[in-house]
Amino acid sequence: MVLQTRFGGKLTIYGHKLDKCSGVNALVAAGDLIKVGETEIGVLHVPCHTTGHVVYAVLGGGGVDGDGNRTSTSGGVTGTRTPAHKYDAGSGASQLPIHNAECLFTGDAIINGGVGAFFHGGPKDCFDNLHVRLASVPDSALVFSGHEYMQMNLRYASWLDEADEATANACSQVNLRRQNGLSTQPSSMFVERKVNPYFRVRDGTYLHRIAELQRSIEAGKKKRWYRRYLPNDASDSLQKLSDDHPPHEAIELDQVELGGLGGVNTLATEKQSLKGIETLQSLSQYRHLIEEPDSAVEQTATPQTPQSGNDPNRKTSGESGEAPERERTNSGRKKAPAPGPLTL
Repeated sequence: MVLQTRFGGKLTIYGHKLDKCSGVNALVAAGDLIKVGETEIGVLHVPCHTTGHVVYAVLGGGGVDGDGNRTSTSGGVTGTRTPAHKYDAGSGASQLPIHNAECLFTGDAIINGGVGAFFHGGPKDCFDNLHVRLASVPDSALVFSGHEYMQMNLRYASWLDEADEATANACSQVNLRRQNGLSTQPSSMFVERKVNPYFRVRDGTYLHRIAELQRSIEAGKKKRWYRRYLPNDASDSLQKLSDDHPPHEAIELDQVELGGLGGVNTLATEKQSLKGIETLQSLSQYRHLIEEPDSAVEQTATPQTPQSGNDPNRKTSGESGEAPERERTNSGRKKAPAPGPLTL
């Protein structure tokens, strides 16, 4: 609203009618195509965080929708759209050349490494958003989310699956960027599909791991509080857990009890995936207990001997080879160069 006032009310602010956002003066719907100069932006409806939540997809090589028809965009929102198909779950993806998407502005539908809160939706909406509505978006599309939460999200993802190399790799990159004051964005759909827990719920093996994690936590809660601190009791509990749950090799697939998740090393069904999303939501209550890894701790600067202002040997930042002070933003923070997209 401040910008709108500054520009005399001439800014066009887009939003979905279902959210009734203050300041919106151009309503959009699923499948709309917005033209800003020569740039075409597709509107994808992804309800969950809010009822009218949308993703804006910047399209490259556009002009053709999902049915091969030319689109008409004389400016603003196109008024001509082909009928929506059922397979896009109402997102409008089938009405757009979404396979040409170069980047997405996802808001809270995808927060790099995770998703936003389910204010107006549930597991089914989240599943449809990631695995149906955005399924046609290419892996190469960059992802710009509404929040800078990727370091926290990947720490949670690593806790859920400590053995996953892709997640560990992404986590290391993000930690390094934060140490240097750089942004963690953008990610990409390829990275999200590899490390984001809510994308990984289609993997039966992954569902098995997080279900086991939840089961072990729930078992620990049932102990009397003072027994949790006794070493001998801990070893006894581990032995009991081992007796109750023999090695995976000794379990027949039809005997695996994961709340209806089925066996491991399988492509999970939608029902199994929804159960997995519920498990992720349940486990997220422990995120604040996850310790920050040593690699993420800011390195201690080497102390320097203070120099007098009159010291003839004192060097300026340019002479010493040090980088000059970076320009600061209005809030006082140092401006950092864009680091480029996260890769695996």
